[in-house]
Amino acid sequence: MSAFASRFHHSKVVWGCLLACTLLLTACGGNPPTTAPTAAPTAAPTAAPTPVVTGSKSFTAGGDTFVIGQTTDIKQLCPFQSTDTRSSLAIGLISEGLFRYTGHYVLEPCLAADFPEVSEDGLVWTFTLREGIFFHDGSPFTSEDVKFTYESIADPEQKSTQIREYLFIDRVETDGDYKVIFYLKQPYGPARNRFTMGIVSKTYIEAKGYNQNAYSRYNPFAVGTGPYKVIDWLPDIALFLEANEDYWGGAPALKKVEIRPIPDTSVRLAAFEVGEIDFIFGIDPAEVDRIMAQGNFECFNYPALGYNYLTWNTQIPLFQDLAFRQALSYATNRQEIIDYILYGHGLPAITLYTPNHPFYSDVGEPFPYDVEKAKTILAEAGYQMGADGVLINPDGDRCSFKTMIIDTSTINADIAVLLQARFAEIGVEIEIVKTTMDQLYDIMDAVIAGISPETDYYSMIGGMSMGADPDVTRTFHSDGSLNDFRYKNPELDLLLDEGVVTFDHEARMEVYRKIQEILANDLPCLWLYHGETNNAINPGFTGMEATPYGQVSNLRNVSRK
Repeated sequence: MSAFASRFHHSKVVWGCLLACTLLLTACGGNPPTTAPTAAPTAAPTAAPTPVVTGSKSFTAGGDTFVIGQTTDIKQLCPFQSTDTRSSLAIGLISEGLFRYTGHYVLEPCLAADFPEVSEDGLVWTFTLREGIFFHDGSPFTSEDVKFTYESIADPEQKSTQIREYLFIDRVETDGDYKVIFYLKQPYGPARNRFTMGIVSKTYIEAKGYNQNAYSRYNPFAVGTGPYKVIDWLPDIALFLEANEDYWGGAPALKKVEIRPIPDTSVRLAAFEVGEIDFIFGIDPAEVDRIMAQGNFECFNYPALGYNYLTWNTQIPLFQDLAFRQALSYATNRQEIIDYILYGHGLPAITLYTPNHPFYSDVGEPFPYDVEKAKTILAEAGYQMGADGVLINPDGDRCSFKTMIIDTSTINADIAVLLQARFAEIGVEIEIVKTTMDQLYDIMDAVIAGISPETDYYSMIGGMSMGADPDVTRTFHSDGSLNDFRYKNPELDLLLDEGVVTFDHEARMEVYRKIQEILANDLPCLWLYHGETNNAINPGFTGMEATPYGQVSNLRNVSRK
């Protein structure tokens, strides 16, 4: 699947580049990572009938079944329609791209037999494909499937959430069954990373008509070339997978996988500790040290390449005043959030990149915690205190706004209450609105798409995941499809456009240094913290890799001891 900057909770996984990303990895009783098995291509498998969701299937823990407990349910199994991290992880087990990630964001050929031949001007990329690979339905993998996938992304009628990230492609042509040629409109820095997009079967989709309605009917019946295939999907209960015994890379040792959404962090952790689930995502920060101290779990704890924020809709007049945004930043004690809500498992965020990100630049801390400074800025900008203790801005508007949080996120709820108290100290009022994840993003996405008025969405608390490639066009460009900030800055747009066509590393570093300076000083959101990835696996398994983009993508290498 492809990987782009994404919402943690309703988002995409990450993209990388050919470099190592230094991370702090802590393992309790861990095992050394293994490499992917290799195998010669096999004969075509017998086509399986289309799965039927009956509600009767239920895999159980133990034996050859590997049970994963994650924070939210998956939403979409079409690679180029996915917008959330959990869906992307499942898609990565089912579908594969021309490239895939290994180690610390190193790209290696996957469905491509080798790295492509690239013309001297960087505009023509010729891929030779692996032969003898079949989709789960038995249809052969060929260059037509690659062409179909990328043309589907570019087709406006398919409403791909990732269309903007592929506008650099002019056209795709095939040369026989195992050669595909991409013609680019311009040289494009992140191009290699874009070729991790999961490939779908043209034969299967055209026969089933699954390309209608944004591929919604494709969801329960997705097929790919990956190590696992879909057997059943009961929304809000589990996604059921089984090993692809004909997988070109060698059949996985774990024969069945069950991915369960368990939103309640305490319930999820309890199920993990008693062995009902084998792998857990998102251990509550309050429990991390205790789990690690037990010593009988393999733990994966490292700074996440992402950022958490309170985002405000910068198209709302209240938030268009930079002085107001600066005052809210001065009124925010980030270290307080880390110490008392995250139990020390995080870093203050000044801008979007973490200090361990390969494109991180130290831009200082423009607006450190200083309540008196916040009050001074507001007074100098003409804000006056109202009779009810809430400031009135120069336009006569009360400095009061709603901020949405997902009702299952205790961390974001605690942060909202803390910010509510801190902002009240300077005369700013927050109304906390709890909602479901689907409702929250339906509201935001409708505003971003121009379907609903700006006033439907004032603010929310959430986060974005990132990868080693620095491109953030999708989230911060004026017309970015995941621009939750509604941020429009022509100067930043030009830099983002320059960053994706710049190949020289030092020149690219300079572009993204400038981008970080703008984002740190212009405050398209209230930067809060960089969190940690806190996952763990129960004893009895070997081969799980501690990689910065997660562990589940390497499930094909995991086996019982």
